[in-house]
Amino acid sequence: RTRRPSRTSGSRSSRTRRVPSYSLGIDIGGTFTDIVVYDHDAGRQWNRKVLTTHDDPARAVHAGVKGLIDEARLDPRDVTNPGWQTT
Repeated sequence: RTRRPSRTSGSRSSRTRRVPSYSLGIDIGGTFTDIVVYDHDAGRQWNRKVLTTHDDPARAVHAGVKGLIDEARLDPRDVTNPGWQTT
């Protein structure tokens, strides 16, 4: 797993380390909320489906995203492209 390089002002490292980039997709549906994380570097994908919480859809989103990121052992700071929709 690649770690973020530490940065000091005005200096550049002669070696540039690649920072992982993941996209997060969220589809809030009438019955289920689907969560997908895509790893752009490796072409991997993780999926999770949770029940939609109609009184507060953010609860299902939070539970689904947290569970998926924990399961995939990702650093949430590396999720650079979030997107969501409802169906």
